[in-house]
Order: sequence, then structure tokens, then C-alpha cells
Amino acid sequence: MNIINEKVSHKKYGEGRVSEQSESAVTVDFGGEYGAKQFIYPFAFETFLELDDSKARENITDEIIKLREATAEKLRLRAEEAERQKEQERLALQEQKRSAARLASSKKKAKKLAEQTEQKLAEQAEQNAAGGSGT
Repeated sequence: MNIINEKVSHKKYGEGRVSEQSESAVTVDFGGEYGAKQFIYPFAFETFLELDDSKARENITDEIIKLREATAEKLRLRAEEAERQKEQERLALQEQKRSAARLASSKKKAKKLAEQTEQKLAEQAEQNAAGGSGT
């Protein structure tokens, strides 16, 4: 909303006119001892500045409400994304733990199988030695 040349009021600086405007700032020329002052746009109109034109005031209020709603929505979406990432990290960690447990279990089984195989080979060697010494 273009508010350049609109009359505004400020509690401390008095009456002034908007001389410059960007997406994020307005400059108001108060003249005299105060000169030009810059304010955050449009949020300065919540507390510091008041437009003299009632229709312009309504438009600024609507703009502020829309910006606040959009900001709240962005924050909600960021929070949801953070929760999703946290859940994915938790699931990934859980899967790592399961994989580690399976690997440990596989190593135990392999070790047990190796021990059993070694024992059978030792028993066969003893049987062969006992059978071979009897001839």
C-alpha cells in the first residue's frame, strides 16, 4: 500500500508526512526540530504512528494482520518440519541400533559355529588317531 505523502501523527514528534516508503521502512518528515525519522513498515503503525486517513488506517491494519498470520503460518510450518526431522533422526538411530544388534548377533552365531566346527574337527582327529593307532 502506497502511503507516500500521507499525514501521520506521532506522540513525541507530532504531525508529519510520509516522505519515503519501502517494503520494510517508512520515513516520516516531521519538520522543525525533529526532521525526518525512519520507522519499520508496517509495524510502526501498531504503536508509534497513526495515519490521519481512516481508510488508510484500515488498510494498514489489514496488512499487519495478514503479515502476522503469514508469519505465524511460517513458524508453524518450520516447527512441523523440525518435528519431522527429529522423528526421522530418531527412526534412523533406532535402525542403527537394530543393525548393530543384528551384526552382534551374527558375530556371536559365527563364533559359536566356528567353535562347534573346531570341536567336531578335533573329535574327528581324535577318532582318526584312535582308529589309526589300533592297526
